[in-house]
Amino acid sequence: MKGWIFGDENQKTWTQKIYKHTNKFQNPLHQNYKHTKTLEALFKIDKNKIFSIITFVGDSTFKTEMPVNVT
Repeated sequence: MKGWIFGDENQKTWTQKIYKHTNKFQNPLHQNYKHTKTLEALFKIDKNKIFSIITFVGDSTFKTEMPVNVT
């Protein structure tokens, strides 16, 4: 992902801005929550043993403060 990234952990969607182009995408924290819940149920793993980490790869810059598990 590239461009400026705007988002808050409680927002349903986040925003990617590249020059004058703006794109909305699903909050990755919400998306990852669904993934961790699926892993817990599928493999019967204790929820305290699964850690949600969101990593953006590419030339992106966060323009809003991000939670500690977003990098």
